[in-house]
Amino acid sequence: MKLDTLKKSFGDLFTQLTNNDCNEIIVNSKEEIYFEAKGQISRFEGNTGEVSEMVMAMADLGKVKITEETENLRFNIDNIAVSISTPKISRKGFCFNLIKINRKEKVNLAQLEKWGAVRSDGAEILRKALKEQNKSVLVAGGVGAGSYTLVEALMDEIPKNYRVVTIEQNPMMPTDNPLSSNLVCSTGNRSELSALVEAASAMRGDYIVISELFGKEAFQFTELLRDGHDGIAHVKGSNVFDALKRLEDKILTHPEASYSDAKYAISEAFDLIVYQERLNTGERKIKTIAELELVEGEIRLNVLYRQ
Repeated sequence: MKLDTLKKSFGDLFTQLTNNDCNEIIVNSKEEIYFEAKGQISRFEGNTGEVSEMVMAMADLGKVKITEETENLRFNIDNIAVSISTPKISRKGFCFNLIKINRKEKVNLAQLEKWGAVRSDGAEILRKALKEQNKSVLVAGGVGAGSYTLVEALMDEIPKNYRVVTIEQNPMMPTDNPLSSNLVCSTGNRSELSALVEAASAMRGDYIVISELFGKEAFQFTELLRDGHDGIAHVKGSNVFDALKRLEDKILTHPEASYSDAKYAISEAFDLIVYQERLNTGERKIKTIAELELVEGEIRLNVLYRQ
């Protein structure tokens, strides 16, 4: 197994790297290492090599080069998304985050119900929207809210005879749809997303799914949906209205976008917004499902579900 080459540098931390219950490892320095398992963040107690040794071992395994000018890197090793900051920008020297995709069971709306993330009535609204009504859905949530998992669950509800095109900065959204095509940034740099959205526009997808909207690709993606594609997108936000405002701001970073059109474009592109939140207990909950409509130039919400 490729990961075995990391045993020497990772030391005791290698156990968490291969632990299916651990989904994230945070290394701020050799003395400050944390991991998240089953929704709880714990401090790591054990012996490891130097952080620089772990970083170089991962870079070798991922076939990426680190030079004196390198500031940060994003790449994947199997099912692990690696994000590294170098001493050029990090006061504590090398530091990194590892996010693992290690599904022991299929993630769909039924599974989210089982986890208590959504009630049956909320799941049914989303299931019907995707399976029967071909609705476009905007997923919103803060850091650690489980938004990627929610996008994955929604993707599973898309009929299997539909062609699905996924667009990702890093490959973190597995799909078993036999008609899917998966576009990924070649360097892990989000600046490539704009070109990938353009490529997706020519692939005749029934549903186009983007892992997250960061900048000018937000304008291109909403235009795709207005052209007639159905889609699922994810945007960060501390609440529903913050997410919509952030999406509006991202759309406006595109040189062809105008302020007067941004709200209209959002309301035309997306039928529903689904907001998920991480609670203090570590649980993830879908808090709001709402329809979007434009009233006198402002986006209004018709709330269908609240928790």
